[in-house]
Amino acid sequence: MLCFALLCFALLFLKMWCRICSRCVVLQKPPAGSEGGKPEGGTTSAAAMKQYEMGDELERKPFLDKLFAYLDDKGAPVTATPMISKNPIDLYKLYTIVKKGGGLLEVRRALFG
Repeated sequence: MLCFALLCFALLFLKMWCRICSRCVVLQKPPAGSEGGKPEGGTTSAAAMKQYEMGDELERKPFLDKLFAYLDDKGAPVTATPMISKNPIDLYKLYTIVKKGGGLLEVRRALFG
């Protein structure tokens, strides 16, 4: 559960960072009145559907449903596929790698000392 909260925090931080850095496409609020086909999490974006299609793990759908519902509640729904250097980020894979690495603090400590 802590890893899930840290991932949500990281996504919200990435959203704030990318308002400064215009070279990448990430989470942005949709225009007012925009509706569309919604996955179970309530996300209004087709970009969110790509996250479901990036793998076939059993835990992927419940995780993404929970993540998108949380981000919708916070007012930051996924409206574009999160990318770094024009490469899409698989949010579920990122979550599992960080979780296996011991959580955000351990991974950050290993990467940046």
